[in-house]
Amino acid sequence: MVAAGAAMTRTVGDWALAVNLTPPGMGAGLVGLALLGVAVIFGRKALPGLVLLGAALVALAGFDLVVPAKASADVALVGVVVGLGAAVGWRTGMWTPIVPMGMPVGWLVWARFSEMGGWRYVIVSFVLLFGGVLLSLRKPRPGAGP
Repeated sequence: MVAAGAAMTRTVGDWALAVNLTPPGMGAGLVGLALLGVAVIFGRKALPGLVLLGAALVALAGFDLVVPAKASADVALVGVVVGLGAAVGWRTGMWTPIVPMGMPVGWLVWARFSEMGGWRYVIVSFVLLFGGVLLSLRKPRPGAGP
């Protein structure tokens, strides 16, 4: 309640607008970060419903960062999703919160790919090449298995 109330104050609201967040998005993000912070502290004892609620609230705040075409907002969004997802996953053993937190990243990739024109095909080809290399490395060597 404190995080949601803090987001509605004038000072935090002005700061939210300065970093291209809406005040409700800032409130959702603060409450979500608080819930995920509690989940990281308590580890496997955390309630799964509260962990998923925190991930959904962080995702709602993440959609505010997708709209402006700023590289710093993109890096911040991806960093929060990867960092929080890894911390929550390792501490709680639940990897499902990455799915709702990753939704704004998927939207971000779609939005940025639509701006790239022909370069998106070059990027997709390198991603497919990287995936082929990973599959090739995971292939069992002859004579190494049963």
